[in-house]
Amino acid sequence: KYLGIAALGIYSIGGMVYQYVVGVPNMLAIVLYARLQETFGERGSPEGIKNYLIFPILSASFITAFLNGFFTLTIPLAVHWVLPKFISGIPTMKIFIWGAFFTAIGQQANTFLVTLDKQWKTLPILILGVGVTYLFGFLCLRWVGGIEGVALGVVIGSMIYNLVMIIYAKKHYSDWVEWLKFLGLVFSFLVYFLLLTFLVDQLGSETELGKVILKALIYSAAAIPAAWLLDKKTHIFTIARLMIQEKLKSFRSQP
Repeated sequence: KYLGIAALGIYSIGGMVYQYVVGVPNMLAIVLYARLQETFGERGSPEGIKNYLIFPILSASFITAFLNGFFTLTIPLAVHWVLPKFISGIPTMKIFIWGAFFTAIGQQANTFLVTLDKQWKTLPILILGVGVTYLFGFLCLRWVGGIEGVALGVVIGSMIYNLVMIIYAKKHYSDWVEWLKFLGLVFSFLVYFLLLTFLVDQLGSETELGKVILKALIYSAAAIPAAWLLDKKTHIFTIARLMIQEKLKSFRSQP
């Protein structure tokens, strides 16, 4: 409304990348929902299913933070090659994409609350999220200017909304000390990949294929310590490896 149709089109570059990043954690939430319902039916308490909240949020925080940085480093080249008329939307994309981090971890909390039959109590949080996102979007449009300001406002609004959702979910079984430790670990992934993305992005042009590949390789290698920490806390990669091995064994045993 304030910037016109052309600005909306340029803004859509960030929206497209955002959807790809959020899609992975959303699939995780969909798969876990049935398991959550089954386990909650057996144990009957939020404490009994807390790992179905903690582990998915930790996993989603790592996955989205990693993908945000990876796409920030690589998508600009694709835009220059395929959609050159949308080049001016790249700075906005680099801001807007980080909102996917908060959306991803909030989605896991929402799945947990639906399992506890708390979906109607999350409605005020949703209304708050809409209002806060509009407010910061408008303020950042005035203070920062352009679609970059809108993107920053949306990220701030998404952060507030999804953090409130996570706080509400965790209050059903944990104290503040446990919650703060957990949230600190979640944000450590965000801070690590933000800094890593910024540093790697300084290594060369975003429009030269060789330099973009080099930056992507350095970035991926530097992500290994964070992946090790995630596996130490959740054993996600160990579990995935065992699942793949079991699938391969069952496939080979078939006549």
